Amino acid sequence: MRRGLVVVTGFAAAACLLSTSLPALADQGSPSPASVAPTPTPSEPSGDASPSSDPSSTAVPASPTPPTAPTAPTSDPSTAASSTPSELVTTGVEGPSAVVPSGVVLVVPPSTIVMRTVTLTGTVEGEPATGISLWVAQGGAWSQKSSGVVAPTGEWSMTWLADTPGTVSLRAVTAYADGTSVTSDATSMLVVAAVDAAVSSPLARTDVPKSYRNGCPVPPESLRRLVVNYWDYSGKVRRGTLVVAASAVTVVQRAFTRAFADRFRIKRMTPVDAFYGVGVTPVGSDVRAMNAGNTSAFNCRGVTGSRFRVSQHSFGTAIDINTFENPYVTSSRVYPAKAKKKYVTHRAQHLSDPGVLRRRSGMTRVFLSAGWAWGGFWSHRDWQHFSVNGR
Repeated sequence: MRRGLVVVTGFAAAACLLSTSLPALADQGSPSPASVAPTPTPSEPSGDASPSSDPSSTAVPASPTPPTAPTAPTSDPSTAASSTPSELVTTGVEGPSAVVPSGVVLVVPPSTIVMRTVTLTGTVEGEPATGISLWVAQGGAWSQKSSGVVAPTGEWSMTWLADTPGTVSLRAVTAYADGTSVTSDATSMLVVAAVDAAVSSPLARTDVPKSYRNGCPVPPESLRRLVVNYWDYSGKVRRGTLVVAASAVTVVQRAFTRAFADRFRIKRMTPVDAFYGVGVTPVGSDVRAMNAGNTSAFNCRGVTGSRFRVSQHSFGTAIDINTFENPYVTSSRVYPAKAKKKYVTHRAQHLSDPGVLRRRSGMTRVFLSAGWAWGGFWSHRDWQHFSVNGR
């Protein structure tokens, strides 16, 4: 079993030899996945070290700080983060034979943007490792987030979705065939909160398989896929997709950038193709999307509640936002019907609810300043609806 511990910081390595008469060391524990037994971590290594050129001198290495077990991390995980990501923890094999070092190194970028997938890399020293896992400190506890395979050369890589803004602490845990494991020093990374908008190239027919059909007023090539981050109703960051006209991308992106900065809440953002189904008409897909509180733009259909007009959504130049909290009111109906009591009859009492659009909302101001119209001003209210031409 590996028992001795040597800490190598950065690129400077201290040459340490462990005495063959090492006493049994206290088991301090280290964060490891449920399937991997934790490796004992010494509280005070012993033995003689002779790093200087004077063979008569004897130095006792400083005691390393044992890693915190995943079941009992500090209340602020980021305080345990190493300022030197390349620090290496190695253990030796107890016995009369020569020391066989082993350990794991975790290398992370200094920062990333929330909802991006990050590639983490590192190396494993010593005996062939059977696996590598990533642990992240969240809410005062360490939890496993990803796993990977260690190459025969000792190099490894794995991906992790950075889904929570802020400074996070990360550790890598490697497992060995004898059931032991070694944990890297904790290191920190900044996850930046940003809308991180991305715009696609011109779409193809297969990109809008149900919301587009022959006879639509615009071809798929005039549409773009706009992907943005947004805050959901629970305060978490999600990534959503809108399909809009190429000519509308700039304004819509600006509106959702402002919404993200304001932490305006959005319930769901999915292209309306997800609301089609067997026997579902184009207008029926809109009703289903409104019942789900979805935010969407392009949908080649007629005006809901009217049989004779083409909706501006058919051009990709209109968008509906948080359809449940911002219902559409016709002369005879409310869409969605279940929103009538709370968000029509008693709307004034719920203007501060998450996702409710108001005249003073940041994204409302962006659309209006760009010359778009808001249905919240219409005689038949359509609080969810913004369009480039007021229809």
